[in-house]
Amino acid sequence: MNRLSKMVIFSTGIVFLFSSVFASPVHADKKTAVTGEVTTTFEFSDEYTKDAKKWFDHANEVAREDLEKDLKEAPKKEKPKIKKAIKFLEKNQSDKVFKEYPDGSSELNQALAGMEVKIGKQKTTTNRAGKYTIPQVPLGKHKLTISYEGHEIHSMDVVVKRGQPRKDIDLQIYDRQFIESARKMSESMASHHQEEQVGTQEVTTYPELPQGEEVGEGRGSMVILTEEGNIVNCNKAHAYESPQGKKPFDPAGQEDWKSDTASFPWTEADCAVSIALGFQYLMAPFFLSKYDNSYYCVLESMNAIPMDPETPEKNIYCNGENKDGKYNCSWFEGIDHDEALHTH
Repeated sequence: MNRLSKMVIFSTGIVFLFSSVFASPVHADKKTAVTGEVTTTFEFSDEYTKDAKKWFDHANEVAREDLEKDLKEAPKKEKPKIKKAIKFLEKNQSDKVFKEYPDGSSELNQALAGMEVKIGKQKTTTNRAGKYTIPQVPLGKHKLTISYEGHEIHSMDVVVKRGQPRKDIDLQIYDRQFIESARKMSESMASHHQEEQVGTQEVTTYPELPQGEEVGEGRGSMVILTEEGNIVNCNKAHAYESPQGKKPFDPAGQEDWKSDTASFPWTEADCAVSIALGFQYLMAPFFLSKYDNSYYCVLESMNAIPMDPETPEKNIYCNGENKDGKYNCSWFEGIDHDEALHTH
């Protein structure tokens, strides 16, 4: 297999901003309110800023095309919301949301909604803007924990003081960690029931491969999880090229083909698109609510979920069969493919 010699200089970080303000007069000498914001920052080197922006804009296009189809079939009362969503996406291009620097590097900063913030025994949830307030926190040292749906993402010790200045805490996760996390997304998935697949159109699927076989190249490699259905741990394949030009992927690999899996996540594969759709959702959660499932992919790609020694996997969504009977992001809104190995 042809593996890339260069790694994407790419990092993510969770920024926890919190400050204390005066609470109500009752017990004001012992308690205060803690308020702040939870965000994530993705940083790109100058070499990969162009690729990252192209990745973001492709997901934007996917969402717009998907919503245009919805608009044609939607009831009259739902059309205004869909039109506003499309208008938002038309403006929400990478040139607007990526902060670029003179050296050619860039960053994508995004608030994290729905995160549970717990300080001591008190907790709350961040709003759509990533902001939170916890009233009446006792002064002194506490453990601050950030979680999502019961899965801890980060914890730290904080000292709550009256009049304490606002703090910025940036937890950087560098290129190799991001790539490894994205590569392993859904790796621990279990069995799959064929009847629960979503119908697939305009994709090429392949003869069943042995369970455990690895396909794809480099950081876009995938493992066949089930003998029935060719279910993979998130589809990281988009297109394959042979010496004769673009052709469907041949698992037997008789020719020396070049796979775009080695360029993951800067491809149009389902897994890469789903991560980017998660960012689109976070930027307008009301109008783009149909893409809320892709938020899980953002969190997983951050490699922020700590390992449980009993179950050493990082995924908080694609980890075995879910309540809806699904296993990976290929069936998510805006993608609508099945969960088998396929190319487009």
